[in-house]
Amino acid sequence: MKNEKAAVCLQALCTLMLDATASPSAISKTLRDRLGPGWTSVSAVQWLTGKAAAEFFARQPADGSIAGIPMTAVPILLAIAKEICGQFGRQPPSEAEFAERLHALGKQFGVDIPHV
Repeated sequence: MKNEKAAVCLQALCTLMLDATASPSAISKTLRDRLGPGWTSVSAVQWLTGKAAAEFFARQPADGSIAGIPMTAVPILLAIAKEICGQFGRQPPSEAEFAERLHALGKQFGVDIPHV
């Protein structure tokens, strides 16, 4: 399940960051369909900042990929996830506000994710 969770959460992060037209509610629906009730685009990005995610990614081969995202890109994606979650602190954002801010942050970081 962790591999699926990692893949779906990374896909959510990348979609929100790279596609300004992406629907946060549609992404949340996909997350709930694949991971179960309670998942949203916000909770997916928050999961990427946690201990379980860090341990999972640390065990992956450096030349591997998850959901077509090379492991070499994962550290910057996790840094972005941590940054965006830190910007909101304990104040829960709306999904739309979260997606908008995440997309802007992606541009600021100059993220370009090569496909494997």
